[in-house]
Amino acid sequence: LGSITRHQAIPLLGRELASDALAGQPTPALAACAALPGLAVADEQPDRDLQERLDAFVGLVPGGAAAITVHDGVTSVATSGILDDEGGPVAPETPFLLGPLGAPMTAVVVLQLVDDGRIELDERVKAYLPDAPVADGATVRHLLDWRAGIPDTYGQLIDRTLRDLRRGWSRQEQADLIDPEVVGTAGELQWSIGHETVAELLVEAVEDKDFGAVLSERIGEPLGLTSTVDIERDERLPPGTAAGWELDLGLAGDSQRELAGLQTLDGRASSVTDMATFLRALAAGELLSTVSTDVVFDESAVSFGMGFDTHEAGLGHLGDLGTRYYLSNGNLISGYSGSLAVSPETGDLVVVLTSNDDLPTWEFLHQTVSAWASEPE
Repeated sequence: LGSITRHQAIPLLGRELASDALAGQPTPALAACAALPGLAVADEQPDRDLQERLDAFVGLVPGGAAAITVHDGVTSVATSGILDDEGGPVAPETPFLLGPLGAPMTAVVVLQLVDDGRIELDERVKAYLPDAPVADGATVRHLLDWRAGIPDTYGQLIDRTLRDLRRGWSRQEQADLIDPEVVGTAGELQWSIGHETVAELLVEAVEDKDFGAVLSERIGEPLGLTSTVDIERDERLPPGTAAGWELDLGLAGDSQRELAGLQTLDGRASSVTDMATFLRALAAGELLSTVSTDVVFDESAVSFGMGFDTHEAGLGHLGDLGTRYYLSNGNLISGYSGSLAVSPETGDLVVVLTSNDDLPTWEFLHQTVSAWASEPE
């Protein structure tokens, strides 16, 4: 490779794998596709330019990325960049921190408890959590739609975390930072990850066990997810997690793996293959009753709801990309970014996760769905 730096060399490895795929040779990424529940590679050729586009997307910036698409029944996977400052490769099963991308999983767990008769969707949150920092009339539905009046406290949490990056934060400690005096009105949209935190505390109260255990029992184990981990106070990232690059904070390649504060704020780690398996099962109605599935995929909803963005000007309808309806979500957290979209109509989906928060994953997702929308009927 001559004088090419390590960061420049890694994308070339991805292009070599792409060449193998186009020549009909097996690659680790395609082998991983074949092992996914319900996501077997079809006989047709997978997305020919996914690897090339992902390599161009990552470019020469530090960090790595993984992407998976399912379109017209064909599953394609690509990886690019580096796992950490040692230069290891990213794999389809590599976990990345999710941040708000974990919200759909949280919503599904709550709705499963609704299906079981353990929770009433239109009951007040305080009927289950009397001290919950929500508006007095806020219901569980409001909570999952991010309309329970919870103000945004992520800035406060970041400020406190920066004082001691190795101190983990439990869900209850994060919820305790929400000032009851500034709680808003039920029914008004408030962009606040505190809604997800309180929803997970609600599950813990109803199930009388840690949310991570409930998530594993209800979603992880049934779907065979191998890279999805819920991170609670003082735990560390699972082995093989992509190390985040947050150059503004001086976090480069491996240092974030020791920083419990940033990890617990961002809550959950998963891979593109696990997230695709989850979205496929959700769209196929395998995780919820028909009634609850319809609640998640309600095309009449506006803005954020049930862990997804459904706003016409945002990610949900993907602007002017035709009439096909997508539910989407995205994150931008310290050292990581990611985006996902799924069509309940067709099961088409995109998931892209990166370990560098300077990479605009929404643009990659938009480019992918744009290409699909331009295909002839």
